Amino acid sequence: MEKELLKSGKILEKTLAFAKKIVKKEVMLLDIVKKIEEFIIKQKAKPAFPVNLSINDIAAHYSPFPNDKAIAYGLIKIDIGVNYNGYITDAAITIDLENSKENKRLIRASKEALKQAIRVVKPEIEVWEIGKAIEEKIKEYGFKPIYNLSGHSIDFNNLHAGKSIPNYNNKEKTKITTNEIIAIEPFATSGIGYVIDGNPSSIWILKKQVKPRLYREIYNFIKENFNGLPFSERWLSFSNYKIALNYFKQQGIMHNYSILIEKNKGKVSQYETTLLVNEKPKLLVDVFEI
Repeated sequence: MEKELLKSGKILEKTLAFAKKIVKKEVMLLDIVKKIEEFIIKQKAKPAFPVNLSINDIAAHYSPFPNDKAIAYGLIKIDIGVNYNGYITDAAITIDLENSKENKRLIRASKEALKQAIRVVKPEIEVWEIGKAIEEKIKEYGFKPIYNLSGHSIDFNNLHAGKSIPNYNNKEKTKITTNEIIAIEPFATSGIGYVIDGNPSSIWILKKQVKPRLYREIYNFIKENFNGLPFSERWLSFSNYKIALNYFKQQGIMHNYSILIEKNKGKVSQYETTLLVNEKPKLLVDVFEI
């Protein structure tokens, strides 16, 4: 397991470094994500979910639609997952395209909060202790964590394996166990610290493996190719995919993720990495040197 996870993490490190080079002001987000996802595939892996490029007050879940015209600007979060033979790593960095002092301080807050969280992680730690470390560090910079976003445990071919890693002291006594894989992702904001649902995103996931009455060809393609992981509308070549996805949603078979926006329109930064927790937790994606 460890060998494959390390390989997944190395691919993700290379991918984030590549992404940092190509994310430039006024470049189309659609062009950027296509290049990033192609880069992952060339490394003999797959995206574990559609590349997220969320700008300013958009905290998460913005991945371009098939004909998206949006361009890069502002405070942009690059959130990428790699699936290497079922072994998943998840990481994110934030970059400033405006040369803004506040943006740079927000970035530093989430980055230093992630470092602080890593310092406290060990087997049998209760998750509130990780959240406390994150919250305290972000507040040192005069910002707030996003209270209703969290990190997560990861399992084989399972991006969200059940445990949540809070970004504040939520008093949750769930323990992290030896050999557990966790993604820690501090979000720092100049807003009030909560996200709300915005418009529907281009990101979907298969919720129930129940054969639908209609659009079975599209259902089968999704089931066979994405295996319960999030996917993008961009990855479907069927002419009637929109009708099919809405039908699947009505039937409770598939879920569409909402774009998540900071409630008070505050800017949001994010830093994330994946750890294999043993006596000395192993950093699978070194986001600090990218």
